Amino acid sequence: EGAAMLVFGGAGTGDELFGDAWLLELQSQSPAHASHTSQMMGRFTRGAVSGATWRQVPAAMSQGPTPRSSHVLAAWESDAGESSVVLHGGLGTCGVMGDTWLLQQSSGQLCEMQTSGSRVARAHHCGGVCGDQLLIHSGQDETFLTVGSVHSLDLRSGSWADLRPPSLADARPLMRIDGAAAAR
Repeated sequence: EGAAMLVFGGAGTGDELFGDAWLLELQSQSPAHASHTSQMMGRFTRGAVSGATWRQVPAAMSQGPTPRSSHVLAAWESDAGESSVVLHGGLGTCGVMGDTWLLQQSSGQLCEMQTSGSRVARAHHCGGVCGDQLLIHSGQDETFLTVGSVHSLDLRSGSWADLRPPSLADARPLMRIDGAAAAR
């Protein structure tokens, strides 16, 4: 299976929220046809991108998360080698949300995770998956206040943890909304 990007939800004009999902599938040319520069730089090790095609993800997504914007969507590969996409929170018609969903790549199954610990409702937050942990930073809570906390969701057990720094004097980013994160 080739490289792809999944897009879910978002906001349109006015108060319109989307709950649809789209997959952008990349087509690549063989490494023999990739430019010498991209080969030397180690880019596109499977070949240079030669095109892309959008396709709408089947109705399975329509039976899942409600339309929303300002959420986190991240890829996760479990220890067992199962590839999934994790969706957390966002802003919907009922306010700031704290739900978490998993879309398993192999089966196409979508399910809401049952989590334990303090519920983490966030919108306009940033996050990503490191190992088996979904990390969430800052954003707005259910009262629409901007918060600077960091939370971790164990994707195997569904348990939330608050990752508090040892002291308020420790260096850390200021609280913010609409930040971006990249995890590895």
